[in-house]
Amino acid sequence: LKPVDKKGRRLSQIEVMKMSLKKVETAGSDSDEEKPPPKPSGRRQSVEMDAPGKKVLVDKLELMEQQQQQRRSSMQTRRASLAEVIPDWPTLQPRKIFKEEPDKFNSEMEDIKTLEGTSSITFTAEFCKPDAKIKWFKNKLEIFHGHKYHFESDHDDYQLTVNSIKIEDGGKYTCQCNEISTSAWLYVEPKDPDYYFTQKLPESYKFQRMKAGVMECFVSDPRARVKWLKGDTVLEYTPGKYEIQRRENRCIMRVVDIMPDDDDVYSCQCGSAQTITKMNVVEPQWEFLKKVEDV
Repeated sequence: LKPVDKKGRRLSQIEVMKMSLKKVETAGSDSDEEKPPPKPSGRRQSVEMDAPGKKVLVDKLELMEQQQQQRRSSMQTRRASLAEVIPDWPTLQPRKIFKEEPDKFNSEMEDIKTLEGTSSITFTAEFCKPDAKIKWFKNKLEIFHGHKYHFESDHDDYQLTVNSIKIEDGGKYTCQCNEISTSAWLYVEPKDPDYYFTQKLPESYKFQRMKAGVMECFVSDPRARVKWLKGDTVLEYTPGKYEIQRRENRCIMRVVDIMPDDDDVYSCQCGSAQTITKMNVVEPQWEFLKKVEDV
């Protein structure tokens, strides 16, 4: 570090060189006083060698002082620039580099749950740029605008509408722009089938006491689940009494060993559809197995 003067100011290079030169001269004078006078020939020779070196150092210091003085005077006397005189004068500015943000979707698509038979559903995605070239995919296969799929764009909002929802419309839908994409799932739940009876129960049945009776009806779909009721009581399969059978669309109820207390209203229900009948228990017709013969 450069030495500091009494006021705490750092000395310049020229001042440092002057101080070092003075120290050399002082040290030389002190050594000359202490040492005995050398021989005339040696002293004369050393004086002749030291004098030119000191002169060169002094000349260099003076030249450096003059150069510094000229610089200071030129800084004080230079003309002011137009930028300094005129406040609004345009000046050169460093080049500003704007880093573009990568493309992205400001809002992601959201999953949708709907029922089979819904008229339409709509996916929405918001991209960072308006009027971008968007592609839509279903399960990684590109889909196109038409009656089934309808595309719309409003500034930076992009919409996909799926019409006439069916079970097979469920899947993963993707909105893609270049290499950026957002996806969502469409979950389609099957609606309850609309079952009905293609052949209802007759208005009434007549069964003989202690005999077996069969009641039957037909439904529109073999997958339909039906239940039989006696009055308001649900009947379950009971061996030897109530035998419930199913053959595709045919629904069969067989009542074994009919008794007077079986005389009641019976019904078969399938969802909201229902068919009703009335069981009438009658006495059996007795016959003579062997007629009376004359004696």
